[in-house]
Amino acid sequence: MKADPIQEFIIETERNMRIASAVADGYAKAREQIVGAFLDRLGDALLKELKGWQCDRWHKFFVDSEAYFMVFKPEWSGYRLVSLACIDHGETVKFGISRNEDLGKKPFQAEILNAVKEVFPPARAKRWWEAFMIMQSPAADWRKPEALFRMHTDTRFLDEVAEQLLVVAKAAAPIIDRGARTK
Repeated sequence: MKADPIQEFIIETERNMRIASAVADGYAKAREQIVGAFLDRLGDALLKELKGWQCDRWHKFFVDSEAYFMVFKPEWSGYRLVSLACIDHGETVKFGISRNEDLGKKPFQAEILNAVKEVFPPARAKRWWEAFMIMQSPAADWRKPEALFRMHTDTRFLDEVAEQLLVVAKAAAPIIDRGARTK
């Protein structure tokens, strides 16, 4: 069995351990800066198209096991949200229409899933999601350095994410609006 040369280098001296620790800490902070700026730009892009909507975040991408970026209309009372979810610290990124846990065991709205399936056929419902898909493009695993660098520098990364969220929002919003009016 071969030892990892990076690990061997790190444990070789106390100085190397300090360098490794500084790099790890710096990388985590840089990643947080990149994703924070990206989500700010994403929110700006979406709100230009979705007049009167709001954005919010729940937990921190890559830090917490689950973190969400959400856009919604205030009249939806937070029960249904257009969401981008960073799952398993970013190994998986989901997007779609999430359900607030207050909906509990209330039935899913099949009409929402059907509307989203028209634009994203792989969509499915599950526990806290009326309709969701696993994001494959612009990147399937956002933890990878090349994905993070694109998130930081490539406007096409932002455009692809925004476009997918906009398509979901426009497909589901009329249905969610009707449900919100009848509450």
